[in-house]
Amino acid sequence: MKKEFLNKFVRWHKQHYSRRQKIIFLVIQGIFFLLLLPLLLFLASQKLDKIFDFSQILLFPFNICLGAPLFVGGLFFSAWAVWAQFKIGQGTPAPIMPAQKLVIKAPYTYCRNPMGLGFGLWLIGFGVVFNSFSFTLISVFLSVLLLLYYKFIEEEELAVKFGQEYLEYKKRTSFLMPTFRRKKS
Repeated sequence: MKKEFLNKFVRWHKQHYSRRQKIIFLVIQGIFFLLLLPLLLFLASQKLDKIFDFSQILLFPFNICLGAPLFVGGLFFSAWAVWAQFKIGQGTPAPIMPAQKLVIKAPYTYCRNPMGLGFGLWLIGFGVVFNSFSFTLISVFLSVLLLLYYKFIEEEELAVKFGQEYLEYKKRTSFLMPTFRRKKS
């Protein structure tokens, strides 16, 4: 089954899409990840917070002071990673329309999964800003699931797709925690 999935990924990689198709797809992804998913999580978490009588995570304004930087920083990091995949990698974050070139420039020089890190941070930040324990908990759970997907599925796909170039990049770049090293001259 795993080999069949990897073969499907290789077929997707070989299919070419126009710039317009990629932009339309990115807009659809943006609507889902920036509007629909947070709205659904927010509505579900409001119900869960009431059902389980969860109180606020932090007192105001501490929730804003902690959550806002997570939200803004995570959103920035995610958007930067999507832009790099589109501009440099000539693809999208979705496996169905993947990057055609291995992106090893910033933000991918800091960690191999800047989009996943950013997504988790902004979603958790959103939960903290709105002081919702269940939203924050669901965000952590979704982030862990996404990282497991990256670790156990996407990394194998990238190794098949880009070979030795990806394996060398993987050796020198952290999976998730960003490293901000100066380049040696």
